[in-house]
Amino acid sequence: MLLSRMAVVNQSLGEVTLRMSDRMDDGALNADDLRSVGEVLRDLGADMVRRADELDPPVRAVEQ
Repeated sequence: MLLSRMAVVNQSLGEVTLRMSDRMDDGALNADDLRSVGEVLRDLGADMVRRADELDPPVRAVEQ
């Protein structure tokens, strides 16, 4: 599932980038577009880190 999501995002980035470029207003990117893409990338990244932590839990410092 995670690899499938990564593949979809990877395949879509070029097209999304072109659409965002076409929607620029006086050289500025559209805030809604940025937010939407950022949320997808953030969520995917968080899920990747969460899965990595499941496979290899990070070492937590022990307070003394």
